[in-house]
Amino acid sequence: MQPTNKLPEDSLRRRYAVTIGVRLYDFALSLLTAGVTPRALGPIAYGNYEFLTNYFTQMVNFLDLGASSCFYAKLSQRHDDQGLVRFYWAFSALTTVLIAGAILFAFMVGWAPAIWPDQKAKYILLAFILGALTYYQNTINRMVDAYGLTVRAEWARVYQRTFGVILLLSMYWKGYFSLLEFFFINTSWSFFWKARGFAF
Repeated sequence: MQPTNKLPEDSLRRRYAVTIGVRLYDFALSLLTAGVTPRALGPIAYGNYEFLTNYFTQMVNFLDLGASSCFYAKLSQRHDDQGLVRFYWAFSALTTVLIAGAILFAFMVGWAPAIWPDQKAKYILLAFILGALTYYQNTINRMVDAYGLTVRAEWARVYQRTFGVILLLSMYWKGYFSLLEFFFINTSWSFFWKARGFAF
């Protein structure tokens, strides 16, 4: 992803102000959803969600080996280095493939019940997909920051979060709320952010 029309960078003051404003908005939405999600899912399902998502987040962070920080620093210095961008996307794809291969291997040799005790295969798969989308989302975040397009990215974040909270509350009020639906909601707004990021 690279800005197609060489959009002007946002000023540092504007980027800081908008980022702080969006973080406060995120905090308000988090307070709203924090009172709904655990109650709607129940302690067991919510615990399973936290366990699986944290597992894949930690696995991604381990395999990243600090490459994401180096990528951000180099891209900030060399905006036009498409080789760097292609290399890091290839690295991200390889990381995802390695994790997918590890999951498949665990199921093939019968290790899955020991690694993810009492977890259904569909939830393990959904947690992996969500983890991969979050990984790509973080990559897009770093890229738009490196290109100085933070304000546009933060507004996209507002749309993403608002969409996700409206979807979550709507499904809760309609009674269509389970661990499967909750994974769907989180995956949907992560995919929305990934797609929106490529529009810059």
